[in-house]
Amino acid sequence: MQKFWALILPIVFWTVLFFFLRFPFNSFPIGSDLEPFLFSFTALGWMFGVIYPVKRVRLLLQQRRGRLLLGLGFLAFFLAGAYAFHLISRSYRLYTILTEEQPSFTGERLRQSDLKYGYRHLPNVLSMDLKMPGDTVFVYTDRDGFRVRGVDTARVNKPGEIDVLFLGCSFTYGEMCNADSIFSDRTGMSANLRTINAGVSGWGLSQMWLAAQELVPRYKPKHV
Repeated sequence: MQKFWALILPIVFWTVLFFFLRFPFNSFPIGSDLEPFLFSFTALGWMFGVIYPVKRVRLLLQQRRGRLLLGLGFLAFFLAGAYAFHLISRSYRLYTILTEEQPSFTGERLRQSDLKYGYRHLPNVLSMDLKMPGDTVFVYTDRDGFRVRGVDTARVNKPGEIDVLFLGCSFTYGEMCNADSIFSDRTGMSANLRTINAGVSGWGLSQMWLAAQELVPRYKPKHV
């Protein structure tokens, strides 16, 4: 029983430490990209705490060659752990999008699976994007599935009346930004132009190219 608790308590401690550090860590601009290394660091701390009481390990630490071997082993474990965390977390994010489960959104679903694009926005959506740490951001789409401000949900996008069509990823969509602070909306408001924000978080160049082939002939915008 004592060995059981000696194994479980360190797991609980390092798990709590990981989640405790995760929130302030992700507040940095590239914190989310470095999160796998934070996980691997805490996992390495747990592993060291487990193997340190072993007499053979302590003997190795007293030898220069032993410290070198253990150091290389820890480095390999650290890199492998970070890479494994990256693969698992990325796969989970793709799974939540492609299976439409999206736990960060409340209210109506924002996206749906699509055979052509992988996923795309649903029309006439009122949703809230919740991410910690961070604010709650309201997300609206119009009748064509483009992101708009709440006051523009009833607008109609007529062919030939669109001045600028914006295509892109999360920067264009405005991830965790209010609609009136996105550069596409601010461009339209400042220059009195009719714009379409066709950006979708996570889209790549291939999806933007497919969207351009579909949307340009449909809406005939003056600029893309």
